[in-house]
Amino acid sequence: MKIREADMADLPQIEELERRCFSEPWPREAIEAYLGGGQFIMLAAEADGGALAGYAGAQYVLDEGYIGNVCTAPENRRRGVAGALIDEMISRARALGLSFLSLEVRVSNDPAISLYA
Repeated sequence: MKIREADMADLPQIEELERRCFSEPWPREAIEAYLGGGQFIMLAAEADGGALAGYAGAQYVLDEGYIGNVCTAPENRRRGVAGALIDEMISRARALGLSFLSLEVRVSNDPAISLYA
């Protein structure tokens, strides 16, 4: 698995993962904003063969970072994809000099809470 910067070529796969994984998927415009650079970081986890195993996106303002989404394809869960994405996001945040990264998670999402703890 390879963690890399996501780009517009990943948009169709990210949209598909959004539909598969979330009851309220992000709209295309929101994903495009994250892929557009600026004050956004969008990472892709590429599985062997090039398929998208997952992605994570964050936005930063001044020295504050906010993770907007972490998503792992169902067939790739419990294989370290989300952890690798979070680790790389932390590295990128440090390189940018961010004071912190935060995220919100539903209280009912026990797997995510365990990962983020």
